[in-house]
Amino acid sequence: MVIIALSTKNKVEFVNGTTPQPSETDPSLSHWTRYNNNMVSSWLVQSVSVRIHQSIIWMDRVDIWNDLKASFSQMDLSRIFDL
Repeated sequence: MVIIALSTKNKVEFVNGTTPQPSETDPSLSHWTRYNNNMVSSWLVQSVSVRIHQSIIWMDRVDIWNDLKASFSQMDLSRIFDL
């Protein structure tokens, strides 16, 4: 569901790391940071429960994404069987 929301805003590349951060001398760095890094991080943090929110609030967007992906992309075969 998060991928769909990010995709509609053309922001998936910012969470999966395929859009690199501009260099420190690039004039677009502040724009990139505000509209892409901070916005995407905020969306990710606000889309999870309070318990998870507290563990990712201080991470950057790629770390948040990787943490959430690692936590929630693993298949739990016994849970799937129960469903």
